[in-house]
Amino acid sequence: MKLKKLFALALAGVMTLALLTGCGDKPADTLRAEALADIINVQRGVNITCEADPQLSEAAERYTQVSSGEGSINDLKSPFVSKGSQARTALLDTIGIAPGTTNKQVIFYNGADKGSDDPVKQAIDLCNNYRQVLPEPDRDTWHTPRFLASSYRVGFGRWKDENGKPRLFVIMVGDIPGRS
Repeated sequence: MKLKKLFALALAGVMTLALLTGCGDKPADTLRAEALADIINVQRGVNITCEADPQLSEAAERYTQVSSGEGSINDLKSPFVSKGSQARTALLDTIGIAPGTTNKQVIFYNGADKGSDDPVKQAIDLCNNYRQVLPEPDRDTWHTPRFLASSYRVGFGRWKDENGKPRLFVIMVGDIPGRS
């Protein structure tokens, strides 16, 4: 229960900080990326940074358009390793990273689109579900998010799930230090 209270307090602080730091001067994706990093840092006890990447957001948009059938984004939203391998490959192809790449980490976060234009609220909605895409997790590691990089480029997207409900997603790409 203390963890929930601490998390709620941290989120309130993030929202307050966004209001006080002149958020009108920053683009929405920049605010969303900063809030996403703050939320993940509190949730997971890590220290990462996120920077909005317009090219990655363009790739996210392309991915929602090309994914269909067995490579559907709806399969990727499932965190389970056994589901969505074709969707995983389709995502990596869209963002230009080979599936066997060892020096990159790709994480897919998604959540319900609750219709808010507030970047901080959208970042909160995004932190509901994640899927590590690269390196591909196995049966023993899919449920534990590990952040192998300290800094991530992020791209944001939207789509409607198999039930027609609007959803938000973010693609996070980080360079893993010490790997070539």
